[in-house]
Amino acid sequence: MPTYRGQRTADALVVFLWLTALAGVAVLAYLGADLVSMLSSGAPFLEGDSSVSRYLTVIGAYLGFGVAHFVTAVLFLTWFYRAHAAVRALPGATLRTSPGMSVLWWFVPLANLWVPLSMTKALWQNAEPDPGARPSATAPGFLSTWWTLWIMSWLFARASAFAPETVERAVQSLFADIASTATLLGAAFWAMRVVRALDERISEACAGASRPRAEALPAAPPVEARAA
Repeated sequence: MPTYRGQRTADALVVFLWLTALAGVAVLAYLGADLVSMLSSGAPFLEGDSSVSRYLTVIGAYLGFGVAHFVTAVLFLTWFYRAHAAVRALPGATLRTSPGMSVLWWFVPLANLWVPLSMTKALWQNAEPDPGARPSATAPGFLSTWWTLWIMSWLFARASAFAPETVERAVQSLFADIASTATLLGAAFWAMRVVRALDERISEACAGASRPRAEALPAAPPVEARAA
């Protein structure tokens, strides 16, 4: 009998996705101010104002963003593991990836650029509440939207990692930082939809599989015609 233990993890995950998004907005605001300062005066935003409160605000935004991002990642992998464990236990499921490997694949270089999306699509297809419709079930487009934004954010972050040697390079790095943060925010919002949709789908599939099937009732004996 399949048991899905990911509902509470999914709820906590959505909360931290919101917190990550809010902290990301604060970081994005600072990056925007830094870019304007670099374009107008050629100096970073904080260099023009050395007040302690401004430094603390920026540090707090980055710290909050980092902590929320880390907790979100841990919750997501925990939920992903539990989702795979539940779906693999469904009658007739053809999910090949084990719960443990569904987590490990996220840390395999290069393969983690496309395997997690493939695992998520397979999770969706195998969590079809109607077992007869699973072979023809197709994953919705918002799964690819979420993953595309996540990969874009990762690529922009790699581009901004190079140490700027000139003001022009510093401005280019800031543009990459802004693009990375903005696409990460988009990925976070789409991730909420992915988690909610899969959570409901898996819960429904497990509930249907656990529900006892109604046994066919024996046919009633024919009523003999009474003599008039």
